Amino acid sequence: MALTLAEAQRRSNNKLQKGIIEILINEGELLPHIPLKEFVGVTYDYLRESTLPTVSARAVGATWTEDAPTSTAVTAALKIYGGDVDTDKFLSATLSDINDQKAVNVASKLKAMVRHLNDKIIYGDADVNADDFDGLHEFLVDNTGQVIERGTSSAGQAMRIVDMRSLLRLIKPGRPDVIIMSKQVHDNMAAYYENNLNMAMITVDAFGRQVPAFDGIPIFRSDYITDTETVVTTTYDAKTGGATSSIFAVRFGEDALMGIQNGGLTVELFDKLETKDASRVRIKWYLNPVVIKSTLAVAGITGVAASTAWTD
Repeated sequence: MALTLAEAQRRSNNKLQKGIIEILINEGELLPHIPLKEFVGVTYDYLRESTLPTVSARAVGATWTEDAPTSTAVTAALKIYGGDVDTDKFLSATLSDINDQKAVNVASKLKAMVRHLNDKIIYGDADVNADDFDGLHEFLVDNTGQVIERGTSSAGQAMRIVDMRSLLRLIKPGRPDVIIMSKQVHDNMAAYYENNLNMAMITVDAFGRQVPAFDGIPIFRSDYITDTETVVTTTYDAKTGGATSSIFAVRFGEDALMGIQNGGLTVELFDKLETKDASRVRIKWYLNPVVIKSTLAVAGITGVAASTAWTD
């Protein structure tokens, strides 16, 4: 069974683990909402559903034409993320009356990890760095039927409300669980609502927090989707170098977008080091948070002019 970080926090009786998960939730943006399946192994092989078979009524004595679903064999590998942080024992002894220096260092390292993972969820590319997983953009490169391209002549175009509705229709079955866009692009959307409808659209996310919404679907205002993406002709090309942005719609679940992990995020404590007077904390996480079981679980709009007002 795949658990989100929120559910893992509720089930944990370990104070350190609960504190770590709280930092992940507060910093996590998209990451805390992805269900993570515990997995033993190095690579996770699965079939990604592409199309369903057909079903029809038939007359008495007639036959059905046989057809089968189509799927693609996909392999997702666990990746190794983490780092060490040392705390000089002199600082621990002299400054911990103000803040626990080790706790401060651990919290900073955790925040850095979460921010790194959130960036990779969008822009990860295992062809560029084999130690990373493929992110949402890389999925869309291979599944162009799930992309609405607003880019034209290597530039972006103004976002339209009709494009958002088209984006939602690409997610099947049902509706997306979340929509992800940059803060600048969301500000443009909010201005459209205020100017045309004299209202703001909000809903409540899985953690009970009020968040922006479109058609009742929570919007995550991402710090990690850039407003400097490049398009070549009409197609997304790079994270930086241009003036466009992207919007994603995602459905979560073990038949949609999920992640795999082995052992969860762990913290190891080393009180003494051989070569210096310091203690060490090692943070590590074996995971891949972007395992897409169905082609229709993720969709995107690319080539959105980041600084341009929305239209109908």
